[in-house]
Amino acid sequence: MRLVYFDECKYNLPAQPFYWLGALSICADAAPEIEESVNRLSDEYFGTRVLSRETEFHAKDIFHRKNHFRDWEIDRRLDCLLKLAEIVGNNKSIRKIEVRIDPSKMVANSGWEDKAFMFLTEKVQIDTKSLSETCIMIGDFDGEFADGNVANLSRFRADGTDYEFGKKIDRIIDSVYFIHSHHSRLLQLADVYTYCLQLDASPLPENYPREKLKQLIRADTKLHSPQRYKNWPTEQSWAKIK
Repeated sequence: MRLVYFDECKYNLPAQPFYWLGALSICADAAPEIEESVNRLSDEYFGTRVLSRETEFHAKDIFHRKNHFRDWEIDRRLDCLLKLAEIVGNNKSIRKIEVRIDPSKMVANSGWEDKAFMFLTEKVQIDTKSLSETCIMIGDFDGEFADGNVANLSRFRADGTDYEFGKKIDRIIDSVYFIHSHHSRLLQLADVYTYCLQLDASPLPENYPREKLKQLIRADTKLHSPQRYKNWPTEQSWAKIK
């Protein structure tokens, strides 16, 4: 059995020209060890392992010095983010799946969230089947996003994904679960993964912390080497639409 934790990064021009879903597929047997590695960081940085909003590793807040990271200097924040990225990128028990949607190449002016979730379920299906396993999916709680995709996954499991050559979804069992990220260390890793994906692709001007973190992640981790990915639309699919 595998646990697939995922999070989103919203499309937000001009800061972020893409919509992202980042997922971490973890064997249930390996999950306690990975959770323990994050708990050790919680001990190091917060002095406790207890889960709460005040001990949540939230990548955006760490990077931008928000909430309970507002008193942290830049070197401490970069060090923390890099250690989290190293867990995501270098632990062989974590399989990475990324989906990137470019809304500017879509004919419709909405719906990229649903498209991204469909592509994510397809990639999770392919990856889990390749391992001869089954999985459940666990996402960061967002009311509207959660309700819609519980229904979407149920439909995919019943009828396959959309389009003429849609995929059968039989390796994802039961439903998709949504919980608050401060309730799960492994979901916090998915948040870090997705944040680092969008950071690397952001067109915002480079500055010291942004450039430094990107360099460290690329030099010291394999975070940007996913086992499965989907970038859509491609130039080829866009040409067909036009």
